[in-house]
Amino acid sequence: MTPDYILTIALRRSGYHNPTPEQKTNARDYLNMIKTELEGETTWRFLYKIGSITTVADQREYSLASDVLEPGGFFDYTNGRPISTVHPSDVDDADPDQDFDGEPGRVALTSLNTTTGYWQVDLYPTPDTAGDEIKYRYYATLADLVAGDDDTDLAPKYPRYIQAPLLWGTCGMYKGEKENDSEAFEWQRYSASKKNALAINRRLAVPQRIQMPSSVDTSSFLIHGAVQVD
Repeated sequence: MTPDYILTIALRRSGYHNPTPEQKTNARDYLNMIKTELEGETTWRFLYKIGSITTVADQREYSLASDVLEPGGFFDYTNGRPISTVHPSDVDDADPDQDFDGEPGRVALTSLNTTTGYWQVDLYPTPDTAGDEIKYRYYATLADLVAGDDDTDLAPKYPRYIQAPLLWGTCGMYKGEKENDSEAFEWQRYSASKKNALAINRRLAVPQRIQMPSSVDTSSFLIHGAVQVD
């Protein structure tokens, strides 16, 4: 499925069989709105990525990748060490004058860069060496679709189970603008397809490990797990 296919279907279902470029642009705007709404619906497995930053000696603040929606865990890939994620105030309490340096063991998500809009983090202690690779997991946001993407297959970025709610949501939003009486049907299909997508996403979630006690007594053990509610 391509963006152009979604736009064509949405416009055709709204009664526009020979749409103008302006009408296609409006429909694409709605497709991007639905895309952004779906990204925030849950932690989609297909949006789970890994990024990295490279340390600079005596530099504490770093920007994450441009597509980071929700940062996750950090680890020192170069030195093979985990890095704890803490609140910025914890770093302030530990090093108020920011003069402590060494190998970073903590990271604090601080704010958005006022120029780029990218997420920023502080490493603590401030790195005293350059070139160390700090990797991190994150959930991504995908760039808005533009006219040049219209004939591009969505599959490499959006699994088939996500393409359906993209289609029905675009139909619903366009019909809503035109006050079409059948708008409700499109939203019913959107809700049903989104429900199916969420169910698939839950099945794709990897259960957390079972931790056995270190002693030889196996009569009891601890289970670490989480329940995701959509």
